[in-house]
Amino acid sequence: MFSKLFSVAALSFFSLLLATPATSHSVSFNEADYDPSHVVTKDFLVLGGGASGTYAAVRLKDHDKSIVLIERENRLGGHTHTYIDPETGGTTDIGVLVYHNFTTTINFFKRFDIPLTTFVGDGPFESKYADFATGEAVPNYTPPDFLTGFRKYLQTLAPYPYLDYGWNLTYPVPEDLLMPFGDYVTKYGLEDAALMIFTYTQSQGNIFDQPTIYVAKTFGLSNGDAFVNGYLSTAHHNNSELYSKALESLGSDVLLRSHILSLKRSDSGVRAVVSTPTGNKLIKAKKLVSSIPPQLSQLTGWDLTNKELQLFGQFNNSGYWTALVTDTGLDNNISYTNVQPNTVGNVPRLPECYGVSPTGSIKDVFHIYYGSPSSFPDDQIRNAMIKDINVVQKLQGVSMKEPKFLILEPHNPFTCAVTPQLIRERFYEKLYSLQGKKSTFWTGAAWHTHDSAMLWRFTEGLLPTFLGQ
Repeated sequence: MFSKLFSVAALSFFSLLLATPATSHSVSFNEADYDPSHVVTKDFLVLGGGASGTYAAVRLKDHDKSIVLIERENRLGGHTHTYIDPETGGTTDIGVLVYHNFTTTINFFKRFDIPLTTFVGDGPFESKYADFATGEAVPNYTPPDFLTGFRKYLQTLAPYPYLDYGWNLTYPVPEDLLMPFGDYVTKYGLEDAALMIFTYTQSQGNIFDQPTIYVAKTFGLSNGDAFVNGYLSTAHHNNSELYSKALESLGSDVLLRSHILSLKRSDSGVRAVVSTPTGNKLIKAKKLVSSIPPQLSQLTGWDLTNKELQLFGQFNNSGYWTALVTDTGLDNNISYTNVQPNTVGNVPRLPECYGVSPTGSIKDVFHIYYGSPSSFPDDQIRNAMIKDINVVQKLQGVSMKEPKFLILEPHNPFTCAVTPQLIRERFYEKLYSLQGKKSTFWTGAAWHTHDSAMLWRFTEGLLPTFLGQ
């Protein structure tokens, strides 16, 4: 499941390819080639407008630093996406759903006057179970004692509280954390917790194949507190409101539908040629904060060093998609969870859907979530989701017609991971050593985990480093 390693020579050659934009004839770092309005000078260039990048941009401005935020999409929020029904105004979140009750979480929402509340969730719905691989119902399935199994799971993670704060590991790394999670489940008798962990760690691919450390970082000790005291969500049932208000606050300092064509970095600052809807712009900044996935496919046009190429080239990722469908004929009061009999914990093998459930807030609109150990074209996932909707239609005895997709959202690349051997060899220590080199600073999920609240706390902790304090 992991990428092959490149030789340094091959990486150097690949670096030349990456650093040469397809539109190189139109790329210039000469200010004289630009209208003055298309030359932007700032303290910080922030790349990526998801949870980490938006937080970094807002907090840097709070520290009286000038910023420009570059985001490829037409909105901020990254994996956070809210659907608003045009007829009823009802909302449902299809990406990020909940947040940990951290001080940074409270402060970030408070800054934009967005009230928080304890997350309740959709429903209540009647829960049914099916094996989506065979299309058959699992009528006699009895859910295990999830909570007892979860407490047992948390006890096994008690020696590793540092996992909730980043990749500052102890060496040698405990072998328990590097074994496949399926072996970890068997070793500690965590079968009763397995399906719940699988459900809460959607996007990890086949979690039994993942090194335990990645599962523990996605669903670890902080989740124990959340299970006792509750997760947070917005009182307005619209997690995207945070990013809409952040965009309003940042104003013209945000360039949407924009991306880097070419980047030059040095110890004295960075220069970037950025494609925007109004033409190329030359960005001059003292420092760069990148929050995008550090995969080679995402870094076209960068002047990557051999060390960056070697490290980033060792990442692989899983695939994850969320969708909203309607015109299904399905019952608004029944949710279906994918289980596979005769597997450990009844955990399904991917690629497959996690389940199909009503939104609760918008009549006749249903969630469907799909995961894979690797990425696939979106049209293949759409066809797979239609097949899974047909499974539920058949089980409910309704017409097996094709659903209408309101949203199909790819969240890729997701869960950047490396092999256990690379972790043993201090991969993350080497990765963290890139911080500050060539005026470049890093945050985002690959540097910690896919969890908005944890990333806000992580990025807040990096602010003194960004600011040179």
